[in-house]
Amino acid sequence: MDTVWLPSKVDEDAGPSSQSTSTVVAASNIPARLRVLDEADTAFAQAAAVNERIHSPIELARTHVDCTRMLASRAQPGDSDRARALLHPALTTASELGLVTIERQAQALLSKPAAK
Repeated sequence: MDTVWLPSKVDEDAGPSSQSTSTVVAASNIPARLRVLDEADTAFAQAAAVNERIHSPIELARTHVDCTRMLASRAQPGDSDRARALLHPALTTASELGLVTIERQAQALLSKPAAK
């Protein structure tokens, strides 16, 4: 069985055995986690479509940055390329409109190494 690290909240007072148990339980639930991320992907696509339709470039840039985080977490084939394709227009919009936080977030995500 491959070792998989999934972030989870750990009770610091419970000691290291609690952390191992949390990780094993979370790793055994990967199919459910992927289903949730697939549903999130659908929701981000719907939000992006609404943001485009109502001409809301700020919300569209924010949606693209948030979707990129989800894609990085899901790390399925093609997610890395899609994430970069979403980040470039988000970064352009953020830069043009002076959206400092979104710009920093997009730059930080772009600087991360691509998932394999």
